[in-house]
Amino acid sequence: MKIFVYGWYGSGNLGDEAFKISFTDLFPTVNFEFGTEIPSDINTGYDALWIGGGSFLDQKIDNIEKVEIPIGFIGVGIGKVIAPENAKALERAKIVVVRDSDSLNLNWETKNPFYLGSDLVFARNNLQPLTFPKKKRKTVLVLLNDFATPWGRNIPEWQSLAHSWFIQEFSKILDRLVEQGWFINLQPMCINARIDDRRMAGKIIGHSEHPRQYNWGLSPITEDFLRQEISQSEFVISQRFHGIIFSLMERIPVIPICIHDKFKGLTKDLSLPKLDYYGLTDIEFSEIFNNLEPSQLFETYLEQTNGFWQGMFKEEIIRIFNLC
Repeated sequence: MKIFVYGWYGSGNLGDEAFKISFTDLFPTVNFEFGTEIPSDINTGYDALWIGGGSFLDQKIDNIEKVEIPIGFIGVGIGKVIAPENAKALERAKIVVVRDSDSLNLNWETKNPFYLGSDLVFARNNLQPLTFPKKKRKTVLVLLNDFATPWGRNIPEWQSLAHSWFIQEFSKILDRLVEQGWFINLQPMCINARIDDRRMAGKIIGHSEHPRQYNWGLSPITEDFLRQEISQSEFVISQRFHGIIFSLMERIPVIPICIHDKFKGLTKDLSLPKLDYYGLTDIEFSEIFNNLEPSQLFETYLEQTNGFWQGMFKEEIIRIFNLC
């Protein structure tokens, strides 16, 4: 079997690249090809098209209306707005697996199986945490998301104002942690020609009164490095969706800063306290920080979601797409 998987692949984003391991773990005999463009020979050169994972169905997937082979939507987030071409493909999909209950509750019309499976990273054969000793300095890992940075000539004023407020308020939050003896470790999860998390980190450090108490990670990092940094930290603050996912896998407390509906779906399903990027305040942060709980509490959730991917979902996919 040869299957093309459409998503935000090859863009220097650790979260999206992490999906590849899950697909190959689940179906080691399938020949997968991953990319951001549907190939021109999709109907003659492949046996199926899978869309996922990720939350991007509001944006038109070019050439999806030309696909005649079976389609599956795997590990996707679905919002209230879906591009018309994507909606038609969704209606005829052989299977749809969404990654949060909000997407499931939209009950998008399809005649075929529609499941809740959580994030695809949880589908891996091995969800055991890495075991590294904590850093000698009391460290918090901070994962920022440059997607929130206003850029271009036609930026609405509210976006620039919201961004300026966040930089100012979050710098104050981190400075207060420094004054309490914390060391701030800023690492980039995405670096490409358009999105560069180092830019957000630079702004934060530029507004800090204690810049020497920050580590500004400037090199692209691997998943193994990220998980090691998480494992060695006391807790994580993440504007990156998969920064939350990997923190859960490492059983390290995490404070999400939500910039997209997909954050709300995940944190709602986990009853995980969160901060909002828009209108962030240090008072709200302090309330969550003072009640941080270890992610070991989510062990059952990890087991259940992994059980779905490795059990019912895998059996359904083998049956529906005749994988053998």
